[in-house]
Amino acid sequence: MSRDKSDGVKMNEKNLEKIRKIIIAILLTTIFLVPLIVSLKIVPIPESLQQLYNQEVSYDFFAYAKVQVLKTGTILSFILVLFYQWNMRKNHATPQNKGIKILLLVFAVSIMISFLLSEHKQLAWIGMIDRYEGTLTWLCYIGLTYITMTVVKTRRDINALVGSFVLSASIVSIIGAFQMFGMDFFKTDLGKLMMLGSRYEELFMQVNFNFEEGRVYSTLYNPNYVGSLVALSFPLTIYCVAATRQWWMKLGFSILIIPQMISLIGSDSTGGFVAVAMSILFMIMYALIKYRTNIKVYVGATIIFIIGIILLTQLSIFEPYMNKIADSLDMNDDTAFTTEFASVEYNHPAITYYLQNGEHITVAPLEGGLDVESEGEGEVIQDVDSQRIIYKFVSENYIKQIIYYYNSGVIRIHVTNTNEGTVSESKFNYYYKNNFSVGMQALDEVNFSAKIKKIFKNEKMMSNRGYIWNRTIPIVLTKPVFGHGADTFIANFPQGDLIYKQELFGDHETIIDKSHNLFLNILVNFGGIGLLIFNIIFICSMYQKRTILFKISILSYLVCGLVNDSVIFGTYMLFIILGMILSYYKLEELKKFYKNK
Repeated sequence: MSRDKSDGVKMNEKNLEKIRKIIIAILLTTIFLVPLIVSLKIVPIPESLQQLYNQEVSYDFFAYAKVQVLKTGTILSFILVLFYQWNMRKNHATPQNKGIKILLLVFAVSIMISFLLSEHKQLAWIGMIDRYEGTLTWLCYIGLTYITMTVVKTRRDINALVGSFVLSASIVSIIGAFQMFGMDFFKTDLGKLMMLGSRYEELFMQVNFNFEEGRVYSTLYNPNYVGSLVALSFPLTIYCVAATRQWWMKLGFSILIIPQMISLIGSDSTGGFVAVAMSILFMIMYALIKYRTNIKVYVGATIIFIIGIILLTQLSIFEPYMNKIADSLDMNDDTAFTTEFASVEYNHPAITYYLQNGEHITVAPLEGGLDVESEGEGEVIQDVDSQRIIYKFVSENYIKQIIYYYNSGVIRIHVTNTNEGTVSESKFNYYYKNNFSVGMQALDEVNFSAKIKKIFKNEKMMSNRGYIWNRTIPIVLTKPVFGHGADTFIANFPQGDLIYKQELFGDHETIIDKSHNLFLNILVNFGGIGLLIFNIIFICSMYQKRTILFKISILSYLVCGLVNDSVIFGTYMLFIILGMILSYYKLEELKKFYKNK
């Protein structure tokens, strides 16, 4: 009888091991597919955003399918992990890292509270179109850390998970490398057919991605996202080179670095460039510390440093990056954004602009035209050929022109400072009867201007990110504890900023849909509580031993995150890496445990 019972336990453990391997297989498949998959899906736009986009559906090629694969793989794995862990506890399995699991649970609860308190629940659950990083997606990220911590038990598991991502990222990079040399797979007939599938074959002739020749976007659509991917994959590729024993595998992984670097250059992502450069610097510093008595390491580090300086200063391909970095760090007053508009007020139905010297321009809708009032000598010019009416006012300091294109409803306000020769412009629309709008979104008492916390004096810094960040901080301060809900930035940003948007972006109807900063994004989404827990979790991972290249990959992605947002194909792997780091420390303990069973 006792023998039969022992055999039963052994059989149960074998079955549980099979389940663990199935979970690993699902993770490997999910990791590999998420960055790669490109497939058209016509997605309904949330009703609250339809006016903003002036459309009811979005034609999504690059994000929706990725998110569905991630959610399917994560939810399936999570269900199996709960079953697996329940049975492991019954069999007196080894204790897990309870502290970090409590932090993950608290993070998940804070995300749910942010969702429940959100004013845009539909958007907060699904996420913004082209991103889909809603509440469920963030819960999947946390779930991936928990799953990885639970099922990873050997270095072979870790190597397989990392290798799956590196291979996927390398294929993405190879596609990008061909794009850099003018061979874009997604502009070929085969590429279009793969993206459209049998459901959307009738749209074949309408597919066109308007990227400039040689610009890399690969399977990620946004070139900046290519920089984020390479920032994460480059240190992990170095890990694969170090972790494999066969020389031919080391050579293979080393070769994969080449398309990654080509894609990075072709993407023109300054954030990715800086992150990779810092990764290399971190690796050199680690080698110098670990092998401080080895003279060869010092000689090698010196040679690498000299070669790096020569490449950065002599090769023209790096010049745009160096110029961008220099411009971004220039905080002088002469680089700050200035305009002749001091402020704007909207008292329905009239808009009033106040200029720097106190003069004003008031525009109100009128049957057959506009009612315009301002200081100075005025005249009205009817331009029939161009289908516009020009209201012109000349004062001591300004020439003010209000141009009304009555067929399209566009209203442009030009102000020329006659003393300094500077010109400022604003733009809005008159689409609705007796009401003004920005695009198709009617102006109200909230969305016509932006609150500003001028933390960054140069608002043009980092491709106008200073402008976005100065207007994002007040959004954070309105809900500083739990935030506005996942991926709701677009609904909370003042899209109708009448003073600055035209000057900075060249089109007043430009939609600012992200903060261009991972940490600000988390603050908007989940408030100070969410950002605090996020940072604590990743700081905890930095204290684990023997995982230096994993830590560097996390730091690299977070450095890139200073100017880029969280993105589906990168952040999911960030949380998996976190799970691997937290699993790595117990591998020796697990070996001893199973040996003594």
